[in-house]
Order: sequence, then structure tokens, then C-alpha cells
Amino acid sequence: MTTPRTLLTACGVVLFLVAGCSRWSEVTHSSDVPRSPTDFSVQGMHHAAQVPLILSPVHVSQNGAGMTTTSEFERRVLSHLDRAHLFSYLTHEASGPPPDQQHVRARLTVKETAEPHSGENAFKGFVVGASMFLLTPWLPFEYDFSAQMVLDIERWDGQAKRYLASSEGKAYFHLFGATPLTIPELEGRVTESCLTNLTQQLIADTAFFTAPQTVALTP
Repeated sequence: MTTPRTLLTACGVVLFLVAGCSRWSEVTHSSDVPRSPTDFSVQGMHHAAQVPLILSPVHVSQNGAGMTTTSEFERRVLSHLDRAHLFSYLTHEASGPPPDQQHVRARLTVKETAEPHSGENAFKGFVVGASMFLLTPWLPFEYDFSAQMVLDIERWDGQAKRYLASSEGKAYFHLFGATPLTIPELEGRVTESCLTNLTQQLIADTAFFTAPQTVALTP
């Protein structure tokens, strides 16, 4: 027969394990991002007014050190721009020379800052271990990540514009809650926030990317 004390002890153990294995994250934006890029897409834009977009190699640095940009990330950037339906087609500069027709060239620069709180987390790990893991639910480890993106656009006639976006986030995880996906998930959310904001800024500036239409005169 289960006694109330045994039941309470079992509940306490379960709550302890759940709390000690939890993880969560928070992301903040530099500007409001009320909806996804799809909600803002220019579905009705006349195709004849659209021009191609050529993406130059993306430059990424973290904590001041240059990083190798993966083709997956560049495809992710093109995918975001494609959702806006602003351009006749999108391609990477490495795919070949730009077309002779009117086009725009885009260059994206990403500056990331990662702060793993190594000293603070090491101290927390020591305290948690010294307490025989009893303090695990009350001492979460932390990881900060932020990104600043600068998108430079040059139009076919030489006119240029710059679009800025930034976002930051913090991941919290307890000793038994950390997984290999904890950090990538946070970085992915921060990156997604920046790309979403940049895409919305481009859509709000649709007229800048629209090629002038030539009207044929009937004699």
C-alpha cells in the first residue's frame, strides 16, 4: 500500500528530474517582425517589371573571426528572398556572369557574437556537483548569441541601398537538459529573425526593385 509520504517523495523525484533536464531560450528583435515574409509577399507584382537578383558570396564572422560560409546558408538566404516574389529569379554569383538584362546585385554581411559564459558556467557546474546535484534545477547554464546583418543592394543603374537587421537570444539549460541541438536551435532562431526582417524591408521598398516599363507607341 502506497503511503502519502511515499507518494510525495515520488512526486518530488519526478519534479526534480524534469526541472534538471529542462531547457529553453529567448529571442529578442531590434525591430518589430509581426508576420512571416510570406504574409507580406508581393503576389500581384507584374512579372514584366521584375528583374533578376544576383547574390554575391556571403561574408560571416563570429567574435571578429572570419568563418567559412556554407552553401546551405546561402541557399537559406536565397530561399527567404524568393518568398517575397520580388524578383524574376534568384541566382548565386558563382553560377556564372550576371545577365545582360537589368538586374540587382545583393551582398550580405553577417556579424555574429557568441558568449558561452565559460567561467560562470564552470563555477555553476562545480557548485552543482558539490551539492550532489541537488542544486541542478536552480542553477541553469547560459549561452548568449546575437547577429547583425547588413544587406547591400546595387541596382542596374548604380543606385544602392543598405538594409540592416539584428537579433539576439539567450539559451538556458540545466545540467541534464543540454543536448547537441541546444546551441544550434538558438542560433537558428536568431538567424531566422534577421533574415525575416531583411526580407520584409525589401518588400516595403518594392518600387526600388521595379524596372521601368517601356510603352510602345502605336503610329
